[in-house]
Amino acid sequence: MVRASYAVPGPAGRKQERQAMERWLNVLARAVLWGVAAVLSLLVLAVALVLLLVGWLWALCRGRRLEVPASLAQLRRWQEQQMRRAGGRSPAPDEAEVVDVQGREVEQPLARLPAPQRNASDADVVDVSPKDGTRPPPGQGPG
Repeated sequence: MVRASYAVPGPAGRKQERQAMERWLNVLARAVLWGVAAVLSLLVLAVALVLLLVGWLWALCRGRRLEVPASLAQLRRWQEQQMRRAGGRSPAPDEAEVVDVQGREVEQPLARLPAPQRNASDADVVDVSPKDGTRPPPGQGPG
């Protein structure tokens, strides 16, 4: 008679088997979660592209041209400047950025308005301002 010899795993063997199974389940769960995240990301991207295409077609049907947002236009101009400068040379010192500004010179400060004329009915109002036109320091008179 032939006896099959196999050993029944003891408590230590079962613990190792359980740990190996947990590791495989952990790897499988991570892979599934990464797959779900990738699918959801692609779904959001597809929805955004469809909405962009629909907006573009709607604008064309209405006879309007799509405008590039100002931030994207500015980014494009900056990238073009960087590409032009990427020829391996540094900008010359006289190549300063020119900004067009509207301004005007003020030669004299504005004249002060004359003090208001007082009536006889203003007799109860007391003028405490100094005669030279300056204001008293804060906390020492009317504000």
